[in-house]
Order: sequence, then structure tokens, then C-alpha cells
Amino acid sequence: MIKTKSLAFISFLLLSIFAVNAHAQLSDTDKQYIADLKKGDLRLLKRTAKLIINAPVRTPEVLDVVTEILLQGSGDLTKARVSTFTYLARALGESKNGRYYTALVSVEKTSNSKHVRKWAKKARRMIGKSNGNSTAQYTKGSVQLTTKTYL
Repeated sequence: MIKTKSLAFISFLLLSIFAVNAHAQLSDTDKQYIADLKKGDLRLLKRTAKLIINAPVRTPEVLDVVTEILLQGSGDLTKARVSTFTYLARALGESKNGRYYTALVSVEKTSNSKHVRKWAKKARRMIGKSNGNSTAQYTKGSVQLTTKTYL
């Protein structure tokens, strides 16, 4: 009985250590995407969104930053920012990750731009409702953005 509990505890510890290490290790490319997204430069944001779409990037840490920017900035968009935010919405759709389903629904409902609403809807459909219902959803504010020059 004691051996079984000890073995279970050791297994739990090893799994915990490996899970933390796997989560903490991002590729250099992913780290660069996150850094570029957080800089707040509109042109850099658009270029990075296009790179994320074309790569394609599936890393949740990168997509969480994309989602946070999209949620914070899509409510009151100027013409200059519309194109960038459509690419951000598309990047989430291309990920096919159900975690971002409700975020896209929120953008679809709250954005003042017809084009961003359209791409949020397309991205939501790329993910599919079944994927959105089966995973834990992203919540606004989960990622801290230090600069708000793109908002």
C-alpha cells in the first residue's frame, strides 16, 4: 500500500515537472511573434498576423496575445486599423482552436467595423461550434499588454 502511494506521488511529481517545462518552453519564433504583437506598432501587428496565418501558428500563448489585442481594440476601430484587425481575427480562425470561439463571437457583436465583424464570423465558422463548446474559453484580460498604441 505504501509503495503504491509513493509510486503514485512520484509519478505525479514527474508529470507536473514535465508539464511545466513543456508549457514554459516556447520556440524563438513564437517568442518573437509575442514580442512583435506586444510592441503595439500597427504595421508590425499586421505583418505578424499575416505571418501567424501563413506559418501557421498553433501555439496557445501566441494566440492568446492575438485574442487579447483583438478583444481590447475591436470595439472602436478607425479605418487605418480595420485591415489589421481583420487579419487578427483570421489568424484565430486559421488556428482552428476552439478556445477562441467565444472571443470571436464577442468581436462579432461589439466591433464597429463591418469588415472585422465579417472576418470574426468567418473565423468563428472556421473553428466550428462543436470545437468552441468542447474547450475552455479564453477570457478577456488573461494576457497583460503593456502598450496600447494600437488601441
